[in-house]
Amino acid sequence: MNRNHENYLTMANATMEVMSRRNGEWSHIPRIVHVMSNIKGTTDKANEAYRGALIVTTGATQNKADIVQEAVASVVKLCKPVSVYAIDKNDIKLHDELSVSKASLLQRRDMSLVQRLTHLIQLMEPYLNELNDYGVKEADVKAAKMLIEQLSGIITQPRELTAERKSKNELFAELVGELRKKFYLLDSLMKLFDPSELYTEYRNARIIVNLGRRRQKEEEPEEGEEESEK
Repeated sequence: MNRNHENYLTMANATMEVMSRRNGEWSHIPRIVHVMSNIKGTTDKANEAYRGALIVTTGATQNKADIVQEAVASVVKLCKPVSVYAIDKNDIKLHDELSVSKASLLQRRDMSLVQRLTHLIQLMEPYLNELNDYGVKEADVKAAKMLIEQLSGIITQPRELTAERKSKNELFAELVGELRKKFYLLDSLMKLFDPSELYTEYRNARIIVNLGRRRQKEEEPEEGEEESEK
């Protein structure tokens, strides 16, 4: 996220607080009321977009390694007795496909692993009615499938969140651009109150503090900041 945009939103919120608190001193001027209404609406949208842009993907992947281990272990545990069933039925092809190890499966990554685990479960499912004698229960197969689905969700969710965060970042940048234009108008209108306590407090609120270097302050120029609204 662009640090300058964050700083600008912080300034906008501070300025809105000042203007709201001293509403009685400027609310008799219709044009200022109109501009302030626009700024408030845009600031609210910018705050919402900013919160959305803060979405992080790390939480979704924190337990990925644990789920991988659990899913692989559950499927391998089922494959072993089912491979014995395959031998008893003289189904060499089924036996060979189910002859997998935990180590070999763990070499696969992300969706390749999910697809392989899903395939192994699908190989077993047609024989569920005959697998009770081998210690394989339908509930065990369902539990393994749930772990695989959980793993699939963990793998795909960060991509979806990244796309959503990118969209929110783009929207946030657009809204900050709109705020710049609106504040250009408000700066000019607020000159009506210069000199006064209202104007001084307004200008102080309009100082943009660099959140990355709090000791350094940079005040925006009063003119030429952006093109005025039509």
